[in-house]
Amino acid sequence: MTLAAGADPESPAQPFDDGPRVVSAVLPPPRLEAVELVALVRGAVAAGVARQALLLRLSALRRGRHAPRDRLLREALAPLRRHPRIRVCDLPNGDVVALGALHAPQLETAHHVLRTMLDEAPGPDEPAPGAPLLRLHRLPEEAAAVLAAVEEGLGLSAAAPGAADAALRAAATVPAARRPLDSATLAAAERALAMVDLAPFLRRQTICRLAPDPGAAPEPLWEERRVSLPEVGAALLPRTDLAAAPRLAHRLRRALDRRLLTELARPEELRDLRRPLLLPLALESVTAEAFLRFDALFPSDLRAGGGLAVALPAEDALRDPPGYAFARDFLRLRGHRVVLDLPDLALAALLPPPRARFDLLRLAAGSAPPAAGRAAAVLRPGAAPPIEPGRAVLAGVERPSTVAWGWEMGITLFQGRLIERRRIGR
Repeated sequence: MTLAAGADPESPAQPFDDGPRVVSAVLPPPRLEAVELVALVRGAVAAGVARQALLLRLSALRRGRHAPRDRLLREALAPLRRHPRIRVCDLPNGDVVALGALHAPQLETAHHVLRTMLDEAPGPDEPAPGAPLLRLHRLPEEAAAVLAAVEEGLGLSAAAPGAADAALRAAATVPAARRPLDSATLAAAERALAMVDLAPFLRRQTICRLAPDPGAAPEPLWEERRVSLPEVGAALLPRTDLAAAPRLAHRLRRALDRRLLTELARPEELRDLRRPLLLPLALESVTAEAFLRFDALFPSDLRAGGGLAVALPAEDALRDPPGYAFARDFLRLRGHRVVLDLPDLALAALLPPPRARFDLLRLAAGSAPPAAGRAAAVLRPGAAPPIEPGRAVLAGVERPSTVAWGWEMGITLFQGRLIERRRIGR
């Protein structure tokens, strides 16, 4: 899935867009840049998304009479710094790392230019054995080498085993100065969102039926496609606190919904739909023009079998019950299923009976086992309101114990990284 509206036609999808430098005109300190780079690399590894990192070890150059060479090499990186979808990080020791999409022509061109400059430059400026001045690393396979270079750039390479990683984790937890989201900043982010490549922020997971029978294989039911709001916010609004302005953050959520629905309505995307789809959307997005267009084009064979499920936040349903009722009825009239996302079981007591309100209830597994007593009181016949285990989805499953807990509650629908590994491993 490309999801790259307005991208350079001669360029493959690129991973990062901080906007046209409208969010912040002040670059973060090198140490903070390094911590952000570590988070991006680890995020690519966790998601299994292919990336490419250009590493230039300027610290290996000898100082003094070779300072002009250092300056020329840095000037050769200027096109990358201007590119909206390539992240360039200057490490405290002078090294530079540029992160972009796999086979990004801008990175490969920069690598070729720098390689030519280093090959043609005279003098004894050679790095230490085993530490080349210039490398083009592929992620996730060579992520360890990139992280090691960042550790070295932070002066952590000589620390005791494990200390460098611990120091990076500790640095990542130090809160940077963040300002509340305001209307002007949000408007700039919305303009940048029209050009950003959403592919790095797109997450796909499958909701599966998993029976407690020994050796039972996961049965795929729906594929969820979600755009990560926190990651988009971190990229477009890196120094902004979204939680401090929930109404504006909700507006950004709706903008992401519009962009995702617009991309899914493309003919090539519709042709590739082979499995029932689950889309988490804000309540207002269900009646927006982008959803109406997508709904009109949704394949009729999938629609006939309830092949589109829309997950709505429980908070939206509680905030606007009439709006939720309208959206629910509209979706059902169109043949779609309604899924209610319940992040906290405490909200269950506020919900009306499920048969009149939703088809499936999705619970967050992160809070499920610790709240087993509360969940047992909810997921049982006669509970108020009664939530049938057969209509519940346990999401965010990462441990077998969570699956076992779900089975004890009568749940057979699961979603999460553990389920993905079981499904792909078959």
